[in-house]
Amino acid sequence: MKRILWNEPERVERFVRERLDCRPFKEYAAIGIEDDGELIGGIIFDSKWGASIQMHVASNGSRHWMTAAGLAACFGYAFNQEKVNIIVGLVRADNIEARRFDEHLGFKQCGQLPLACTDGTDLIVYGMRKSDCRYLQGKYHAELIAELRDSGSSGPRLPT
Repeated sequence: MKRILWNEPERVERFVRERLDCRPFKEYAAIGIEDDGELIGGIIFDSKWGASIQMHVASNGSRHWMTAAGLAACFGYAFNQEKVNIIVGLVRADNIEARRFDEHLGFKQCGQLPLACTDGTDLIVYGMRKSDCRYLQGKYHAELIAELRDSGSSGPRLPT
């Protein structure tokens, strides 16, 4: 059974870092998705600047790892707890699956950074504005509330 993992930030950070092949994150918040004790997805938030925050996402490669409750937790954390107006994601231009995932979630392409990767590949800049986010209410929010109730976890601070 899939559940949100709140209390193991180092484990989630290591999972994301290994899959994105990046340096350790310094100041970050982490949310994981587990399935029967196995970490199958991780989200790291860092680089908060003004009313923006950067989001890094990694999975075990399966297509259906994210849950409705997980979406509500991630976007609720950024928009309601961190009080940002936009979430920023950077994706390699040649990573079609990640680009498709971001666009499916509702992220919009905001720009492109030519030659930003060490191998000369461009980075696509994606953004999700709070006003465009569909995960803060309705079935997503209801699933998160149900999971928090069933698990006895307090999770992130949620709006009432």
